[in-house]
Amino acid sequence: MCDHAEVEESMLFRPLDDQLMRKGQVARFKSNHKEYSEQLQKAQAEMPTAESRHLLLLAVRTLRDHFRCEKDLITALAEPAFTPEYLCQLG
Repeated sequence: MCDHAEVEESMLFRPLDDQLMRKGQVARFKSNHKEYSEQLQKAQAEMPTAESRHLLLLAVRTLRDHFRCEKDLITALAEPAFTPEYLCQLG
């Protein structure tokens, strides 16, 4: 997941920073990246299964929210801002 955050922040957020800042979303997306990365990292530590499961479920919830926001906001901003070729590179 860290790779997702790095690619997203460098190839997608930077070019859209002005638009995202106007909408107050840059901090939210970066916070989501940090939050689920920490949850996933903590879940890998030795701990009771229930605690690990709880952390994994929190990470899934955070990722679902993050991806939903991306779909709703980032896609709408990216399509007119980038060439079709650039969008294909992003996947």
